[in-house]
Amino acid sequence: MGDLTVSQVASIAGCHFNTVKNYSERGVIQEMRDANNFRRYSMEDALKLKKIINFRQRAGVSIDGTPDGTLGHTFVLGASGFASKTN
Repeated sequence: MGDLTVSQVASIAGCHFNTVKNYSERGVIQEMRDANNFRRYSMEDALKLKKIINFRQRAGVSIDGTPDGTLGHTFVLGASGFASKTN
């Protein structure tokens, strides 16, 4: 069972709690539910999200893989990590 709340994951990852929920809904991190039906996450998922958010911010890429601005690249999260392709 995950020990971290949405707010704790957001604090670790450096993002808004709605961002945590968004990545969870997209299947990037695994959401669990406790006995009271509250969302819980593992530390592993919190650190994974932190890496993704840091990468996304440095690369200027939105959550859906489309470029922010005029980078000319699309970054897609796959099973083996991020892949880049020229647009």
